Amino acid sequence: MWQMMSAIRTAVERLTRGWTLTRRLPNGARVVVTPDAQLKYLARSFDDNLIALARDHVRQGDIVWDVGANCGIFAFSCAHAARVIAIEADPFLCSILQRSIVYGDAPVSLVCGAVFSSPGLAEFSIAMRGRAGNHISGIQASTQTGGSRAQLVVPTVTLDSLIERCGAPNLVKIDIEGAELDALQGASRLLNEVRPIIYMESGDETREAVQSILRRYNYKYESVDHSNWLCTPLT
Repeated sequence: MWQMMSAIRTAVERLTRGWTLTRRLPNGARVVVTPDAQLKYLARSFDDNLIALARDHVRQGDIVWDVGANCGIFAFSCAHAARVIAIEADPFLCSILQRSIVYGDAPVSLVCGAVFSSPGLAEFSIAMRGRAGNHISGIQASTQTGGSRAQLVVPTVTLDSLIERCGAPNLVKIDIEGAELDALQGASRLLNEVRPIIYMESGDETREAVQSILRRYNYKYESVDHSNWLCTPLT
């Protein structure tokens, strides 16, 4: 039975590659999504944790950064913010985000690139399964990627380099498939001076090192679920 379900899922994943769909978020914002990112979009389902994060921790007038924006579920859930910066490395997902921006339902601006420890260029892998598993090549990927279907060269930026261009954020969401440690290594000014709330996915491979950096900058962190953490500055 498990093998049959896995085969059906694989077939649906491959059949729906390149599909785009229009959906309404709980806040009314209209977004373009693709089941090539997550199959749940076929069923009009979204990540409840991201909806709750926008509702409970983003205030009117805030500047928000969505690092690893994917289809922008979190970014467009922050329509009440003053400004949202969606940062995404995958060109296909960037094209989808831009289509949602054109709808004008949220103050979202797009940065097409990967956040890393230093500026430059990096090889970027497109996951064989859902594009939610895309990652910088050489970084241990999720077991859910199913391998890589393509490699691209993408520009990299640091979190610190975004401050002047994008405005100092009140909240930063980070979901970049294993590169969260590298992102924090390029964020000394952000953590020391700006001190936003950080909502971050961090797996077993990076969690200890990530928490060490957060302690150094006097952040507390609490588990939201098995892989996501809410990190808040103590002073």
